[in-house]
Amino acid sequence: MSKKILYIHGLGSDANSTTFQTLKQGFLHYEWITDTFDLLDIAATKDKLQTLLFTENIDTIVASSLGAFYALGVENSLAKIVINPCMNPSVELPKLVEEVDTTLFRAFELYNSGLPFTELLLDNEMRFCTYGIFSTDDELFSCLPDFKRLYGNRYIEVKGGHRLKGQALLSSVQSGFNYFEELNRKLRMH
Repeated sequence: MSKKILYIHGLGSDANSTTFQTLKQGFLHYEWITDTFDLLDIAATKDKLQTLLFTENIDTIVASSLGAFYALGVENSLAKIVINPCMNPSVELPKLVEEVDTTLFRAFELYNSGLPFTELLLDNEMRFCTYGIFSTDDELFSCLPDFKRLYGNRYIEVKGGHRLKGQALLSSVQSGFNYFEELNRKLRMH
């Protein structure tokens, strides 16, 4: 059975994103699912995401930037590969979008952050289910310090800007697939 992967695009993108097309063409042996998300509408995005996860039987999520913020909030123990995740949209979005209400984003950030009152939500299983990809020359933001604090050393740094392209994108996502294959192998041994 082929792995079913949901791709969540970043802000200003849609289901026809270049990143999605590159991933779909680069990993033909996987079944790729995507949709267009209104990432500034938290409730609608979360609802659409939950519907897709349930109806499509997704086992892996690959997500970029603001889309990765939503992937990090998925509580299911799915493999998650997040590319240049925007972990602090209440800070980053006002730099990119005029008239955005950051109140709900701040609440969702607190939920995702692993702060003391939500520490139990980010358990070891969720940490092991998350792999990060960070560009060395990201022109928008870098949440690597936050990611390392919450998820440890489950990440790779690659040369490139915020939107990874071509071989840099494919090889870094492949490193995420490799991480999960190795993790599954170790779990089967126990």
